[in-house]
Amino acid sequence: MKPSARQNTVWNVAIERGRTPWGHVLAFAWSGHAWVVHDPHVRWTEVFTLAPGPEFDAWIADLTTRATIWRIQGRADSHPLAGLFCVGEVKRLTGIRSGAFSPAGLRRDLVRQGARQVFVREGQDSQGRPKDRIGS
Repeated sequence: MKPSARQNTVWNVAIERGRTPWGHVLAFAWSGHAWVVHDPHVRWTEVFTLAPGPEFDAWIADLTTRATIWRIQGRADSHPLAGLFCVGEVKRLTGIRSGAFSPAGLRRDLVRQGARQVFVREGQDSQGRPKDRIGS
C-alpha cells in the first residue's frame, strides 16, 4: 500500500507560550520548495508559505523566542473529530494520536510518540526558557 502524503510529511509542531492564557499550537512542514505553515485559530486558519533562506530564517528566529518546536513523522490515522481549536486542528493535520485538549497535553503526547525538539535557540533549556531563569 502506498503511504499517504500525510505519512510522508515530517511535521514541526510549535507550542507557543503567552499568545493566549493556555498557549497556542501551529504546525509547519517542508514541501520540497517552500515551508508551509498551518496556523489554526478559533474561527479561521491561516495557511502561508515561506521561502527558504532569509524569509524563513527571520520567521523561525521570531517564533523560537516564544515557542518550543517538536518534530514528528506524519501519520495517517487521525480521528476526523480531533477537535475544533488549534490543538485539534494540528492533531488532525499531522495524524498525531492524542487525547489532549491543551498545548501542554499535546506536547506531552508528542514526546511520548518520539517527537524531538528542534530549532532550539542557544541559551534555552528544554522548555524554551532562558537558562538563567530555570526555576522561575
